[in-house]
Amino acid sequence: MMRSLFGIVFVLVSCSIVAPEVVAQTSGRQVFSAKCATCHKANNSVGGAVAPNLSGVYGRKIASLSDYQYSVPLKHQQGTWDDHSLDAYLAAPQKFAPGGKMADGVSDPKQRAALVKYLKSPQD
Repeated sequence: MMRSLFGIVFVLVSCSIVAPEVVAQTSGRQVFSAKCATCHKANNSVGGAVAPNLSGVYGRKIASLSDYQYSVPLKHQQGTWDDHSLDAYLAAPQKFAPGGKMADGVSDPKQRAALVKYLKSPQD
């Protein structure tokens, strides 16, 4: 009985130490699934999406995938996708690249932060 109790306490303590990263990753994945996955993929698969694959987007030059036809406004954006550019684009895509293809953003700053963190991590 005491051994089982110790095991439960150990698991709970271990989970509380790891939980913030796991929760953030899960949260970002959930935001992606709810708000992005209809059009985008975020893994190494090919085809089936109507918008660019976001696997490896963090650090990539903006509008640089050769197998996707980006809008002219997005093609004119300079730089790479980083915390700042992803946050700005996800907050207001039409402000970032007026006339671009993506209309809806992610208005909640916490959801955007979780989504950016998810996009920074390797997806399977």
